[in-house]
Formats: sequence, C-alpha cells, structure tokens
Amino acid sequence: MSNQQSGTDSAFFVKDLLNEDQWGNLSRRNLLDLLDGIGLKRKNGAANQRALSRVDCKSILALMAFLLVIQPHYSPFIWRSGSALLSALLAGCDNDQCMLAMPVDTKNVFRPPVDCDFCRDVHQVDIVQHISPEDFESTYAYSVRPVIVKDALANWTAVDVFSYEFFSELYTKESNALASRSHRCQFFPYKTEFRSLEEALTMSEHRKSNQPWYFGWSNCDSQTADVLRRHYSRPYFLPERSESSRTDWIFIGTAGLGAHMHVDHVSLPSWQAQCRGKKVWSLEPPPECHYQCQSMEVTVEAGDTIVLDTNIWYHKTNVVSEEVSITIGSEYD
Repeated sequence: MSNQQSGTDSAFFVKDLLNEDQWGNLSRRNLLDLLDGIGLKRKNGAANQRALSRVDCKSILALMAFLLVIQPHYSPFIWRSGSALLSALLAGCDNDQCMLAMPVDTKNVFRPPVDCDFCRDVHQVDIVQHISPEDFESTYAYSVRPVIVKDALANWTAVDVFSYEFFSELYTKESNALASRSHRCQFFPYKTEFRSLEEALTMSEHRKSNQPWYFGWSNCDSQTADVLRRHYSRPYFLPERSESSRTDWIFIGTAGLGAHMHVDHVSLPSWQAQCRGKKVWSLEPPPECHYQCQSMEVTVEAGDTIVLDTNIWYHKTNVVSEEVSITIGSEYD
C-alpha cells in the first residue's frame, strides 16, 4: 500500500492488484479509490435519498472480459480481484442503488472454486433425530455435509399458526413489515407474475385456487421478526456458541412449483424448517466436482429441518404435497 492518506484510509493504486500481501488489509474505501483510478465511477446519493449509480457499462464489460480471459492463467487473481471490484462497483450502498444490476448467473462466473474433498464421500442426505449440539457440531455444523433433523419443530406453534392468511395479515399495507422493506430485503417471485411481496400476499381467491404459486422473501423488520419468533425458537441442535442471523427467510407455495437449481450468495450455512407441506430437494455438487461427487435427492416432510450450506451445494426444490408448503429458515455461524 502507498503511504499517502485519503481520509482515514490509505490510497490504493492499480499496481497493488498484483501484490497479494495487500489483500488482507483491503477496505471498501480502497476499492472505491481504485475504481475511480481506472475510470469506473460511482455517484453517491444525497443524504437520506436514493440515487442511481452512474456506471460506465463498457468499462464493466471490458473488466469482465479481461478477467475471464486471464482466468485459466491466474485463477486466484480472477476470483479475488474480479469479485471484489465488481461487488464494490455494483453493490448498492445504504443510500444509493446501481443503475445496472448484477445478474445472479454472472456472480456464479466469479464464484471461487472449491476443494471437492467436501463431497467425495457424501452419497446421501443423512437423517437424524435427538442429536446433541456437540454431535451436530462435530459431524454436520461446519462440514458442508447436508442433514435432516426430524424432531426440531416439536414445540413450535408455527406448525399450527403459519399460513398464507397469517402472513397476509402480518404484512398489511399499513404494517411496518412492508413499510421498512428496502433494496436489501429480497423477494423471490420464481415462476409467478408477482412483482412484490405485497402483490403475492394480496392475490385473489381465484388466482390462489386455480394456478400454482410459489414465492419467498427475507424479513428485515425487527418488530415482525419478534412476532415470527413467538412461534418458533432457535433449533435445539445448533452449537451453543453459534448465533443465528436476525434475518428470517420464508418460502410458501403450492404443488408443482419451487425454486430453480441455483447456489446462494450468503455468508453462512443455513437451516430451513418445513412447517407445513412437503418438498423434494435436489442437490448438485459444484461444476468443478461433477465427476468426483454425486447428485442427491431427498424429501423434506412437515416437521423436518434440513441443514445445508447453500453457498456450495447447488439446490432446487419442488412442492409435492396437496397442503400448502411453508418453510422458515435462517443462517447460523
């Protein structure tokens, strides 16, 4: 790094990209300095307002093409510098959004390769119950080995309370739950026409009864989280030292639909509890492990909790029950 100062951070120059010793101390300010230095400009929003980031699309495409070309020759550089630069350029700040969104498939191009040792000996999804936090930690918690725990919902009122109507009443137009939603709160319409959570939770009875539907969302409102967590608790099998994310993920839908095959871009492994209905999960190893590891399929029934590192395992789901499927989950560290 240079000894010159820019505010509280040292300036960052293009030549520093080739110095691997610098990556451990790389800050967001450094990245923005670098982007300015190579002509990839951002425009910050005014205080308390959202502003569009003015992105030079030709520069983005040139950078992506350059990174793809050099990938076979210098793999560590491609995923560290490429992911860092593009994330800093395209990820929205608190008060601004990007004019050009990063497609999910493009993110997968810059996904770092994994060591296939994690899946070589995995031939099925284990099914356990009455497992202690110590045994869960030693075998499953951080091993990337998928598992279903059968008895984690035993004392949850969510299995009786959660329903489409419950969520419709919780997320009314006047509620904090919808009012506090921002670009950091995600909504997944999957193969439906819904453009927002509000649309999905106010569909007509005719639409709800005559066509399949499936969607999901993350809850970012603390008051709503408190309501949700009156009906479920931290899974008993998680290691005592681990903490769950404050973000709840909810997925709901009818037979015949589900999530497409994908890999997530979240920070931690996660658990998903099947409160109602039944889903088939299809798991695929990353492409680089295709010839070393095998695909798997497992049915997650009401009362089951599947634990999976969705950042590594490609996965898709399909609702197979006549009853509406309702799943809630979260990440853990």
